[in-house]
Amino acid sequence: MTSLSGRVLAEIRRHDLVAPGQAVVAAVSGGADSVALTHLLVELSGAGALRLVGLAHLNHQLRGSASDRDEAFCRQLAHGCGLPFDVERVDVAAAARGGQSIEEAARETRYAFLERARLRLGADLVAVA
Repeated sequence: MTSLSGRVLAEIRRHDLVAPGQAVVAAVSGGADSVALTHLLVELSGAGALRLVGLAHLNHQLRGSASDRDEAFCRQLAHGCGLPFDVERVDVAAAARGGQSIEEAARETRYAFLERARLRLGADLVAVA
């Protein structure tokens, strides 16, 4: 049986998602999917398939102390992986304009943040779960 990371790498190569040695920043929310992605990318980075250069987390400030706990968890995850951690805090509810939904404002804010984080961390691309 092929390992999960081996199967993931095969799909990455088959779809030409990440070239060998390319610098990647992982978007991490603290949820199971982004944490699993982080662990896979750490393993692939250690094998030389790519270069994981950091984790990026946007605290949307939508869930009060739960949002702060997610941020703290993500910071600890980055620390445990020995990776830089890029974080911003944005009051997304206040950022919603006119008839814009909170979901739309959150998406726009998140992607703008991820691009800034990509540049700050010197990554070629951002991996999202």
